[in-house]
Amino acid sequence: MAFCISCGTSLSEDEKFCSVCGTPVDPATETTEIAPVQSKTENIKAFAGDVFGKVKDVSVDVAGKVKDVSVDVAGKVKDVSSDVAGSVMNNGIDKGVEKIKEKTTGAVKKFFLKNFIIPVVVAFVVCIGAAVILGGNKATSGGKYDTVRHFISYVSGDGEAKLTLDGKKEAKVEGNISSPQKSYNGKVMAFIATEDGGDYSDGATLYIYNGKLKKIADDVFRFQLANNGKSIAYTTDYEDGSYSLNLWNGGKSKSISKSLGGEFCISPNGKTVGYTEYDDGDYESFVWKNKAKSLGKDTKIIAVSDNYRYVYYQKNNNTYVQKGLKSDKKVKLGDGINTLNFNKSMSECFYNDGSKAKIIAKAKEVKPLKDNGNIINIRYGATAAIGNNIRYSVSSFKNCFYSDGDTIYRITSKFEAEKIAKGEIPQLRKDGKTIFFVKGSGNNGKIYKINGRKSGAEPKLIVSDDNEPVTFTVTDDGHGIYFINSDSEVFYQRGKGKAKQLGESDRNTLYTLYKGNRLYWVEDNELRTSKSGGKAKNVGNFEGDILYAYADPKGVYVYSNDKNTSYIYFSKNGKKFDLISETDS
Repeated sequence: MAFCISCGTSLSEDEKFCSVCGTPVDPATETTEIAPVQSKTENIKAFAGDVFGKVKDVSVDVAGKVKDVSVDVAGKVKDVSSDVAGSVMNNGIDKGVEKIKEKTTGAVKKFFLKNFIIPVVVAFVVCIGAAVILGGNKATSGGKYDTVRHFISYVSGDGEAKLTLDGKKEAKVEGNISSPQKSYNGKVMAFIATEDGGDYSDGATLYIYNGKLKKIADDVFRFQLANNGKSIAYTTDYEDGSYSLNLWNGGKSKSISKSLGGEFCISPNGKTVGYTEYDDGDYESFVWKNKAKSLGKDTKIIAVSDNYRYVYYQKNNNTYVQKGLKSDKKVKLGDGINTLNFNKSMSECFYNDGSKAKIIAKAKEVKPLKDNGNIINIRYGATAAIGNNIRYSVSSFKNCFYSDGDTIYRITSKFEAEKIAKGEIPQLRKDGKTIFFVKGSGNNGKIYKINGRKSGAEPKLIVSDDNEPVTFTVTDDGHGIYFINSDSEVFYQRGKGKAKQLGESDRNTLYTLYKGNRLYWVEDNELRTSKSGGKAKNVGNFEGDILYAYADPKGVYVYSNDKNTSYIYFSKNGKKFDLISETDS
């Protein structure tokens, strides 16, 4: 099974783009801030969320296979959320029994190029099942449960890339964009670009974009953007098995290490850097804030908080967290842990030790949540996926929701798991408490909603099994539901009213929600749209076969292909589409 090089989402063999973050499977392939599409699959287990709290969805195949074009976590497709979003993000659960570990060897150039440049930043562990954070707390700024106020879109192909911030302030860069990383608020993006058709053997050019494009450095191999978007740690100058580590914080870059041979990381505020040096078979890690301090021999850095208040690292294949540099304060998380999920300050870590979902809070272990699987590509609010770590903009995991695929839970103020309901494909609304989910699958599917913050609340039936719903997305006001059934028929239902058929969907994978109430889907290779369940209409005129459509807050993208030519169209109003990219495959 393949995984996205930038966010860790599982991918099918024929996918050209990651449906979650838009990173091309082949860095030389053109892309946009693509996010996915949706899908039906016999056994769906997934999540959904979306930009600015507008829910979209995702579907998942139990075997962990990603099917068709699309999306988040495990299996088939679509949802929006590209790194963004309101109260929830998606992720599905893979019930297959697979354990995929990234090989980590010494600091040789081949390793860095293969595992960090073209793939730049992520390797996730997939084990038995999964748990996914679904909800949030008031700490997410921007609205009660919104976190992202800005959105960067980009199109890369034909040796040139175009970027826009919030649909304006367009910038152009020579080369193809790869490995984008964003700040918490979505306003800043760092990326590398090469003009040589994706040849990263000699490094690439590092840029930062916030409405204005700024070149940071040439010959860059790896980088990490601080979550506040103000600093970047990056490597250059490969020689004799090691790299130079540098820190850019808006001015002139500083040299941190001349002999980087392992991992490095940057704190959320960008002022503290952790890194591992390798010398003749020996590892030693350091934390740097104006000067370097040793973390100890045989240690490999994983993550570091501001002022290195909390330091996460590996030693003898075990993962630890400790306060500061005092090893007597360390707490063992376990062995075989590869993906750690942090709150904003990194004082809390949501992870799985191979058998149980757990939380470490302030370097103290709290009660395990449930023994039902591992975390896969967990997303919540505005996130930054860096290395094997995902950081969320919430102040605490308290009162968040998570799911093991069959059951939805809330994490209480005591970090305990409170069962909300049995169900799949949970979608948390913008109010931070209403959860929609599916019970059953295929011909037995039903859609319910429940108040996830009210103890003992009973699920309310919204869509019965008469229409056999398989996948769905909820309008922004929480009253309308678009869903697709097992016969690929597209329906709209308002509240508990009668479901109205709008048409049919090709492969049940090609739909996206725009501005919270307008659905786009592909039917007989035509783009169809319906606003608030109104009469469906054909829109646009596209070359080739439509692969899928994707909407972000500023417009609608359509991707199509004709033999060896790929096309990308864009519309600001969802009605008139202009060709913005044409590339020979």
